Amino acid sequence: MNKRIMSFILAILIAGNCCLTNIYAESDSSTSEPVPSESDNTQSETTDRNENIDNDDNIDTGDIGNEMPTEDDNKATTSDNTEGTEVITWPDEENTEIKEPSLTYSLGYIDGTKVENISSSDGLTVDKNITSISLSAQNFNNNEISYNVYLSAMGWQEEKTAEEDFESLDGEKIEGFYAKLSDSLANTYDIEYRSYIEGFGWTAWAKNGEYTGSKDFQLGITSLDIRIVSNTVKTSEEQNESYYERPSLTYSSHMQDYGWLNTVGTGQVSGKPNESKRMEALIVTLPDNLLKYGNISLKAHVQDYGWMDSVTSGNIAGTTGQNKQLEAIQLSFTGELESKYNILYQVYIAGQGWQPMKKNGEIAGTTGQSRCIQAIRVSIQYKNGPQTDNGMTDGDGTNTIDKAIFYQAHVQNIGWETTAMNYETAGTTGQALRMEALRITLSDDLLALGNISIRAHVQDYGWLGNVGNGDIIGTTGQSKRLEALQLSLTGELANKFDVVYRAHVQDIGWQSWKKNGQTAGTTGQSRRIEAIQIAIISKSDAGNNENDAGRVEIGVDVSSWQGNQIDWNKVSGTASFAIIRAGYRGSSGRITQDTCAERNITAAKSAGLEVGLYFYSMATNIFQAMEEADLAVSVANKCGGIQLPIYFDMEDECQKGLSTQARTDIANAFIDRVHQNGYNAGFYSYLYWLRDNMNMSALRSDSTWVAQYYNQCTYTGKYDFWQYTSQGSVPGINGNVDMNRRIR
Repeated sequence: MNKRIMSFILAILIAGNCCLTNIYAESDSSTSEPVPSESDNTQSETTDRNENIDNDDNIDTGDIGNEMPTEDDNKATTSDNTEGTEVITWPDEENTEIKEPSLTYSLGYIDGTKVENISSSDGLTVDKNITSISLSAQNFNNNEISYNVYLSAMGWQEEKTAEEDFESLDGEKIEGFYAKLSDSLANTYDIEYRSYIEGFGWTAWAKNGEYTGSKDFQLGITSLDIRIVSNTVKTSEEQNESYYERPSLTYSSHMQDYGWLNTVGTGQVSGKPNESKRMEALIVTLPDNLLKYGNISLKAHVQDYGWMDSVTSGNIAGTTGQNKQLEAIQLSFTGELESKYNILYQVYIAGQGWQPMKKNGEIAGTTGQSRCIQAIRVSIQYKNGPQTDNGMTDGDGTNTIDKAIFYQAHVQNIGWETTAMNYETAGTTGQALRMEALRITLSDDLLALGNISIRAHVQDYGWLGNVGNGDIIGTTGQSKRLEALQLSLTGELANKFDVVYRAHVQDIGWQSWKKNGQTAGTTGQSRRIEAIQIAIISKSDAGNNENDAGRVEIGVDVSSWQGNQIDWNKVSGTASFAIIRAGYRGSSGRITQDTCAERNITAAKSAGLEVGLYFYSMATNIFQAMEEADLAVSVANKCGGIQLPIYFDMEDECQKGLSTQARTDIANAFIDRVHQNGYNAGFYSYLYWLRDNMNMSALRSDSTWVAQYYNQCTYTGKYDFWQYTSQGSVPGINGNVDMNRRIR
């Protein structure tokens, strides 16, 4: 017989024998035990199979659940175990629950309260700044989500995963936030988030590493909404932006006799107010990040030409070299910029002062009146977004940084001098020339609120009767000296503002500042007034002590950045004090004396200015602070001493990671060391640092010097010096210089 046929018959016989054996075994078992149900067999056999799979390294479990076993597979896994046949059972696909990834988060607030396990922003507070954040992943690993925050004064921090919590030091404001998922999750899901900006509201949704919040507005985030969604879900369109960066622009004016002035930034003054100098041309430039969305249209009305064709960003509007005055302008945006931003502008007009603010194509200036523009300031704001003060008046005269008061002196052998304004010097110093008469004029916005009353004490005549705005006080052509002055305000003007003034007197020099009717100069001493400085200041600018209000002096602070050619005699015409850098600690850790310190101190003192010192600190312990104090004291001693305090300038990044207590101890170490050497000691830093990073009540300083570049100082503690701009301009110093007000 064919061998293949024989093999086939033999296989059938063997299989049949196996079947009979199994049937017999099952029949025999049933005589002693009930036959289990199908469900009972499934349960017991599943348990045994799982045990065998766990202990068998040769079984590949990777396909379990993807493919149902065949009958042959079941036969292959049959065991010789005498307890019975074992059968693999498989998961029921219909009953398997697939869990989507999600997250919860916790927020801590500046007042110490905390809300935990948040899954929705509903019900969260929006009136307190967030100072801490923690995230918790659900149904995925914490290390698959990362996030970061932007702090008001410190910028971006180190990126963290959800395994790490973030907490800002000393309540520093969180301005921005982003989060992102790992690459594997990002293929299927988006992480979305939005923020509630202090004083503004909710932003639009951002996602996957995009920024939410604001930058350079000093506005904190007061609530967060975070979620994970399938990347097939489309977020609805919203009117708001997901991120607000303070918009900016720059501009420069071409002035009669000066040419092109230095470029200034958003909200700053370009021009020469009330110097009888015409503005002839203007350039306004947008940054690249705005030019992507449109351009600016600048149109100028020019003497003899009328309205000229409009120009765009970076191009000249007006004329140069033709002696033609700019008389009016119009500014507007094009493209998407027009729908997103307002452009605001304000001009200073000869004989009128600052006009009310204009915006978006409105005419600023005059036409048909032959009046020139003498100065301008330009700002940009979101139409729908966080806002900042733009330094411009809306026409009620209450928002301008420095109110316009103009004054003109009649001087021996010279006659009427060029008009001065706002702290500038009228008259002469160092020339032994008498002032004989004075005329004071207020800008229109101030005159709408009241008037000025001027009284003078004149050689041989004594006190003359009061005169008002624009009137002459004193004499001309009689060779009579002005000896004393009293200035005061009337009407609503007196309720809102102070008039402050000081006189430069024969054989005395600059006297201290007077205000509101006090006498500047002398009587009964036959001493001439040689020069005068006058200003109008808001009562809110005059300090936090009503008894000190208005006792304001203007000063500068300088270092080697201003060079070694400062003409301190010219500076003394504007400033009454100077705070000069004694030295600094470099990034190498070595302390260094300022190369111009000794020259500046000696020359400033010789010019009649009161002088103080400051040291830029990078001290991170008390021993370094004492070393810095020793250098500053050494500089003061070399120059024969100083009148004002030696200030500890604490603001460096390397000190922000210290605790409030450590920073305060370091400052006190400097202060104590200065005191031991017989000098007064002060503390300088920015507003937020004084407010949030120091225990000011524990400082042993004699003076506090606040840096806040704003139209008023909002520090609520006691202070006597205020650094109000880094963009000041003073005769005798080339370029920009820090300007300060002393209030005592």
